Amino acid sequence: MDDMRITVIADDRRVSVNGESYLVEAEFDPDIHVIQWNPFDGKTFGHIERKHGDSCGFNDFLLVHPFYEAWRRAKAAAEGQLYVHQEPPAPLPSPEPPAAPPEPEAPLYRDIPPPPRPAEPEPVAEAPRPPSSTAGDWRQAIGAIDDEEPLSEPEEEHEPVAEERDYSITPAASPVQQSAAEPALPVVVETEPPAEPVVVIDESIKQQVRYEVALRAINGNLKAQTLLKDEAARRGMTVQGLADLIVKERADQEAAVMREYAKSVS
Repeated sequence: MDDMRITVIADDRRVSVNGESYLVEAEFDPDIHVIQWNPFDGKTFGHIERKHGDSCGFNDFLLVHPFYEAWRRAKAAAEGQLYVHQEPPAPLPSPEPPAAPPEPEAPLYRDIPPPPRPAEPEPVAEAPRPPSSTAGDWRQAIGAIDDEEPLSEPEEEHEPVAEERDYSITPAASPVQQSAAEPALPVVVETEPPAEPVVVIDESIKQQVRYEVALRAINGNLKAQTLLKDEAARRGMTVQGLADLIVKERADQEAAVMREYAKSVS
């Protein structure tokens, strides 16, 4: 049956096998126009053309077997031979779906390694504070400016007061006792408190602090504006004008340094 070419024309009630055509007695679907069964590349395939709707293909000979048997009956009758019914071939076995891969076994609890512990952060050593010196860092002076805290007045220093002691001679003492007690009295010598160390600040640090204070005053820093208030009053200027002047002088100094550097490398 693999080498047969079968054509079924429903409207004509005609079946053709390998070019030999007969009128047959069979039931035809009124919606079917033509059914074809043709070998191709060692295999056979079927095709159904419908009057309404799309056509479709098939690969099961059972769909054309009733028409093939009707053609055999018509041929046997035309040739005066005895018709013997043939059973249709067994249907094609449906391919078995591929077996699903086995699911991996879940690891036992004891086989699961514990999660790695996060590394403990190394302690950060505190940076040593620079000692107070005559040429302290200008950043320490700028750090004292803070809008969040009001200006604090310096605490008043009080000179140490020596404890008052009564070294007078009791009037009831005799002259001999007085003369014997006078050399033993402690001698009180008034001394002045030690002078505070004089802090000498480098001129470049002074200028840097003054420039940083001016920048903060321009940006509305209340402490910086307060620090420039006295100088602005002495110079007959506003605080804003003084801050602008300081920034401009600094810009002029930097421009002059850049010009001198350009001359030295050219």
